[in-house]
Amino acid sequence: MTRPNGSFTHRRAQRALQRQLEYQQQKAQKLRGHEPQLISGMTQASAAVRAQLQQVRPIADDARVLEVGSGAHGLIFYFGSPNAIGVDPLAHHYSSLFPGWQRKAQTIGAFGEALPFPDHSFDVVLCDNVVDHAESPAQIVSEIVRVLA
Repeated sequence: MTRPNGSFTHRRAQRALQRQLEYQQQKAQKLRGHEPQLISGMTQASAAVRAQLQQVRPIADDARVLEVGSGAHGLIFYFGSPNAIGVDPLAHHYSSLFPGWQRKAQTIGAFGEALPFPDHSFDVVLCDNVVDHAESPAQIVSEIVRVLA
Protein backbone atom coordinates (compact mmCIF):
# COMPACT_ATOMS: atom_id res chain seq x y z
CA MET A 1 0.00 0.00 0.00
CA THR A 2 1.53 3.27 -1.08
CA ARG A 3 0.53 6.89 -1.04
CA PRO A 4 0.83 9.24 -4.03
CA ASN A 5 3.14 11.73 -2.38
CA GLY A 6 6.85 12.39 -2.88
CA SER A 7 7.42 14.48 0.24
CA PHE A 8 10.12 13.81 2.79
CA THR A 9 7.54 12.81 5.39
CA HIS A 10 5.96 10.41 2.92
CA ARG A 11 9.30 8.74 2.14
CA ARG A 12 10.10 8.54 5.86
CA ALA A 13 6.71 6.95 6.57
CA GLN A 14 7.21 4.42 3.76
CA ARG A 15 10.65 3.45 5.12
CA ALA A 16 9.16 3.06 8.58
CA LEU A 17 6.47 0.74 7.20
CA GLN A 18 9.07 -1.39 5.44
CA ARG A 19 11.21 -1.63 8.60
CA GLN A 20 8.12 -2.55 10.63
CA LEU A 21 7.19 -5.33 8.22
CA GLU A 22 10.71 -6.76 8.29
CA TYR A 23 10.77 -6.61 12.09
CA GLN A 24 7.40 -8.39 12.37
CA GLN A 25 8.47 -11.08 9.88
CA GLN A 26 11.50 -11.84 12.05
CA LYS A 27 9.39 -11.73 15.19
CA ALA A 28 6.87 -14.20 13.74
CA GLN A 29 9.66 -16.73 13.19
CA LYS A 30 10.97 -16.32 16.75
CA LEU A 31 7.49 -16.62 18.28
CA ARG A 32 6.53 -19.92 16.68
CA GLY A 33 5.64 -22.30 19.48
CA HIS A 34 5.34 -19.50 22.04
CA GLU A 35 2.01 -18.06 20.91
CA PRO A 36 0.07 -19.04 24.07
CA GLN A 37 2.31 -16.89 26.27
CA LEU A 38 1.98 -13.92 23.95
CA ILE A 39 -1.80 -14.36 23.72
CA SER A 40 -2.01 -14.37 27.51
CA GLY A 41 -0.17 -11.06 27.69
CA MET A 42 -2.28 -9.56 24.91
CA THR A 43 -5.46 -10.66 26.68
CA GLN A 44 -4.33 -9.06 29.93
CA ALA A 45 -3.31 -5.81 28.24
CA SER A 46 -6.62 -5.53 26.38
CA ALA A 47 -8.61 -6.23 29.55
CA ALA A 48 -6.64 -3.59 31.46
CA VAL A 49 -7.28 -0.92 28.81
CA ARG A 50 -10.97 -1.84 28.63
CA ALA A 51 -11.24 -1.61 32.43
CA GLN A 52 -9.62 1.84 32.41
CA LEU A 53 -12.01 3.06 29.72
CA GLN A 54 -14.99 1.58 31.58
CA GLN A 55 -14.13 3.85 34.51
CA VAL A 56 -14.75 6.84 32.23
CA ARG A 57 -17.83 5.49 30.45
CA PRO A 58 -19.44 2.04 30.32
CA ILE A 59 -18.72 0.09 27.13
CA ALA A 60 -21.61 -2.03 25.87
CA ASP A 61 -20.89 -5.69 25.15
CA ASP A 62 -21.79 -5.10 21.51
CA ALA A 63 -19.94 -1.78 21.16
CA ARG A 64 -18.52 -0.95 17.76
CA VAL A 65 -14.77 -0.73 18.44
CA LEU A 66 -12.03 0.41 16.08
CA GLU A 67 -8.30 0.28 16.66
CA VAL A 68 -6.35 2.64 14.42
CA GLY A 69 -2.91 1.11 13.94
CA SER A 70 -3.85 -2.30 15.32
CA GLY A 71 -0.55 -3.67 14.14
CA ALA A 72 0.59 -7.20 14.72
CA HIS A 73 -0.41 -7.43 18.39
CA GLY A 74 -3.09 -4.80 18.93
CA LEU A 75 -5.55 -4.37 21.73
CA ILE A 76 -8.48 -5.04 19.40
CA PHE A 77 -7.86 -8.79 19.14
CA TYR A 78 -8.78 -9.45 22.78
CA PHE A 79 -10.82 -6.34 23.60
CA GLY A 80 -13.97 -8.41 23.96
CA SER A 81 -16.24 -6.91 21.33
CA PRO A 82 -17.91 -8.87 18.53
CA ASN A 83 -17.93 -5.64 16.49
CA ALA A 84 -14.18 -5.08 16.51
CA ILE A 85 -12.16 -3.81 13.56
CA GLY A 86 -8.44 -3.16 13.34
CA VAL A 87 -6.93 -0.82 10.76
CA ASP A 88 -3.27 -0.98 9.82
CA PRO A 89 -1.46 -0.40 6.52
CA LEU A 90 0.25 -3.80 6.96
CA ALA A 91 -2.90 -5.72 7.99
CA HIS A 92 -2.79 -8.14 5.07
CA HIS A 93 0.77 -9.17 6.02
CA TYR A 94 -0.06 -9.57 9.70
CA SER A 95 -3.00 -11.88 9.07
CA SER A 96 -0.66 -14.49 7.61
CA LEU A 97 2.23 -13.85 10.01
CA PHE A 98 0.10 -14.08 13.19
CA PRO A 99 -3.03 -16.11 12.36
CA GLY A 100 -3.50 -17.22 15.99
CA TRP A 101 -5.02 -13.89 16.94
CA GLN A 102 -5.28 -11.75 13.82
CA ARG A 103 -8.52 -13.55 12.95
CA LYS A 104 -10.09 -12.60 16.30
CA ALA A 105 -11.11 -9.26 14.79
CA GLN A 106 -11.68 -8.05 11.27
CA THR A 107 -8.64 -6.17 9.97
CA ILE A 108 -8.45 -3.74 7.10
CA GLY A 109 -5.36 -2.48 5.30
CA ALA A 110 -5.63 1.30 5.49
CA PHE A 111 -3.89 4.38 6.86
CA GLY A 112 -5.18 6.25 9.89
CA GLU A 113 -5.13 9.48 7.92
CA ALA A 114 -7.93 8.16 5.65
CA LEU A 115 -10.19 5.78 7.55
CA PRO A 116 -12.54 3.92 5.19
CA PHE A 117 -15.66 4.32 7.36
CA PRO A 118 -18.66 6.66 7.44
CA ASP A 119 -18.92 9.41 10.03
CA HIS A 120 -19.97 8.31 13.53
CA SER A 121 -19.34 4.59 12.87
CA PHE A 122 -17.73 3.58 16.18
CA ASP A 123 -18.52 3.80 19.87
CA VAL A 124 -14.87 3.38 20.91
CA VAL A 125 -11.68 4.15 18.97
CA LEU A 126 -8.34 2.91 20.26
CA CYS A 127 -5.04 4.29 19.02
CA ASP A 128 -1.82 3.29 20.80
CA ASN A 129 1.74 4.05 19.67
CA VAL A 130 0.64 5.20 16.23
CA VAL A 131 0.48 8.97 15.88
CA ASP A 132 4.21 9.39 16.46
CA HIS A 133 4.90 7.18 13.41
CA ALA A 134 2.38 8.83 11.14
CA GLU A 135 2.83 11.03 8.12
CA SER A 136 0.10 13.37 9.38
CA PRO A 137 -0.69 13.03 13.09
CA ALA A 138 -3.27 15.84 12.97
CA GLN A 139 -5.14 14.07 10.16
CA ILE A 140 -5.28 10.83 12.18
CA VAL A 141 -6.79 12.69 15.13
CA SER A 142 -9.28 14.36 12.80
CA GLU A 143 -10.28 10.99 11.35
CA ILE A 144 -10.71 9.48 14.82
CA VAL A 145 -13.02 12.34 15.80
CA ARG A 146 -14.94 11.92 12.55
CA VAL A 147 -15.64 8.19 12.99
CA LEU A 148 -16.57 8.39 16.69
CA ALA A 149 -20.32 8.21 17.38
